[in-house]
Parts: sequence; structure tokens; C-alpha cells
Amino acid sequence: MATFYFGEFNLMRLSFGFALLAVLACTGPAYAQARTSNATAITFERNSWGVTLDRWTFSAAGEVTLTERLGGPGPDGKTQTRAFKVTPADFERIRAMLAPTEAFVRKGLKCNQQITDAPYGSFSWTRPDGAVDKLDWNLGCKSTGDYRVFFDRSGQALTYFQQITPPGERAR
Repeated sequence: MATFYFGEFNLMRLSFGFALLAVLACTGPAYAQARTSNATAITFERNSWGVTLDRWTFSAAGEVTLTERLGGPGPDGKTQTRAFKVTPADFERIRAMLAPTEAFVRKGLKCNQQITDAPYGSFSWTRPDGAVDKLDWNLGCKSTGDYRVFFDRSGQALTYFQQITPPGERAR
């Protein structure tokens, strides 16, 4: 079982990992119906207290830009940005993992119960014509089928992204 960590170990990242694993454990096999993705780039962003902690943009050509905040959301955090390449097949695999989550772009993710102060962020899909579809998420939202599907599929994609990120490109 893999937990994705970018950068230094800290309580917020540990809590994100445990929360994601808890949601994944409750997820059933049914997924939202998604349209076929034609994304040429996918961007993931995770924030806390108004500060971007992680952001990656992955193009269909396999070009990746990864920005990470080292040291958490506090005032002492530094940002590190790196660019590297993986294969276009890696992009296709992540795009396929996230395809069911694109169904929520138009309707959003329903949130019945929200725990405050949890990390939040977005996934964005850039289309061939340059249009961008964005889906906001909040780790504090629980108890809906939408979020079970979202956290299942996004968790798979984020874990895979960690696996294909070259060791020298991960935060030190």
C-alpha cells in the first residue's frame, strides 16, 4: 500500500494520507459515468490555508512540471519547481484513471458534511482548443458517493504519479 508524500514528513501530509486511505477503504466498485477525455494536459493542485502545497502539470507528450512547497504551509516554506519527462503512455494511464472524475466537472462534487481546515484543491483538464475544465475538491468533504468515486480515482492517479516521478525529481 502506497501513501504519496511530496517533501518533508509533516502532520498535514500524514493526515492527508490517512484520510485518503480511509476513503479508499469505503469505496465500492461503481464509478461515475464519464465522457471520453480529450485532455492534452492535466493539472493537480493541493492547497492549505491559502498556500499551494503541490502542483503538477502533465502534458500528453509526457512533459511534467512539478512545484512543491517544502516545509508545509507556514511562513518558512520554500517552493521548489522542477521539470522532467515521462512517457506519453504514462499520461494516458493517468488520464484514464481520472476519466470518471471528469463527469463531476459540470455538476461539481456534492458535499453533505465538511470538516474544516482540511486540504483542498483542484484538477484541471486542458482541451485541444485551449479550454480548461476545472474540478474543485475538498478533503474535508465526506459521506457522498461523488467523493468516494473522486478519492478512489484521484488516489490511484496520484499514487501512480508518485511511482513514475524519477527519484531525483522528488522533493528532498
